[in-house]
Amino acid sequence: MKKCLFAMALAIIFGLSAGAQTVEHSKFTDNWQIGVRGGVSALAHPGCNGYEDFGHTIEATTTLGLTKYITPVFGVGIEGQVMWENGSRYGMFQGRNWLNNVNVLANSKFNLSNLFGGYKGMPRKVEFVAVAGIGWAHGFVYPLEGDNYYVGTAHTNDITTRYAVEVNYNINDRIQLNLVPQLSYNLTQSRNYYHYNSPVFDSRNMWYGLEAGITYKFKNSNGEHNFTLCPYSYTQADIDALTNEINELRARGPEYVEKVVYQDVIKTIKTGECTIEFAKGSAELNDVAKSKLNGIDKNATVTLTAKASPEGTTEFNQTLSEKRLKVVADYLSGRGVKIAGKKAIGESDGPTSNRIVIVDVE
Repeated sequence: MKKCLFAMALAIIFGLSAGAQTVEHSKFTDNWQIGVRGGVSALAHPGCNGYEDFGHTIEATTTLGLTKYITPVFGVGIEGQVMWENGSRYGMFQGRNWLNNVNVLANSKFNLSNLFGGYKGMPRKVEFVAVAGIGWAHGFVYPLEGDNYYVGTAHTNDITTRYAVEVNYNINDRIQLNLVPQLSYNLTQSRNYYHYNSPVFDSRNMWYGLEAGITYKFKNSNGEHNFTLCPYSYTQADIDALTNEINELRARGPEYVEKVVYQDVIKTIKTGECTIEFAKGSAELNDVAKSKLNGIDKNATVTLTAKASPEGTTEFNQTLSEKRLKVVADYLSGRGVKIAGKKAIGESDGPTSNRIVIVDVE
């Protein structure tokens, strides 16, 4: 048991540190999820509890859960589970009304896909999440007739624990489908004389279960449904490489630099198309972009098409494309250039070169 707790503590520390290195700091209100599931469960050892087979212990389950992910790897949450009476004869785990028991658990979750594969800013289509929880159960149960080694009451309050692996399929960045195989222990219904009513893992009180459901992810303060990646952190090697490139350009003289910067402008205008590039997440025109737009004849008529690279959400990319479209249109209109048509595509598959506005000169 101590080894398990030590391993869990290490996993939590690793998960927190891994998430902190790759994503921006999130607020308390960020990265919440709510999910609902339904399924079945059954006793692992029905014969030890006075039942003939699994069929007499199978019961329907309904679960409602709320989860807060602290990092892309580690999350905490709470869930409530109801187990429904199945109509079998009364016994240790069958009540005399609609409910067998109500279970409330505090959970810790570990996204194994992000832990071992890294977080890239968007969820994978399929993710695997390990879950461990502990909580309280209120049971509406009765002891078996003639059971001399157990004294029960009509209602019980026990400590329970649950272990599961969530297999999650992300339909999009908001909606997720879940398949959850799990096993649970009632820790304080032991019928061992030496551990009576004390927390202990007793296989006679173990349940197998399988649930399926759906999860909704709430938007973050930045308008997204997932963690936001930190800006790129330059290493000393990156800085040295950029410095060497700058020094090399300086050594070639201003004539070379001017040729490098403006040669593409002349070529682009002659072919009837001008590509205006933007920095990641930006809709501001830099000096090179303004130089290209200044090369367009004031009497020309143009058509504009704006795009964004696929790193952000669909909504964010569409808004960013529209901002880029507007800033280029306003700049050209200010020079007297006529705008025949405008189109903001938004998200576009491909490399970072999709952070552009294409100007077609007619």
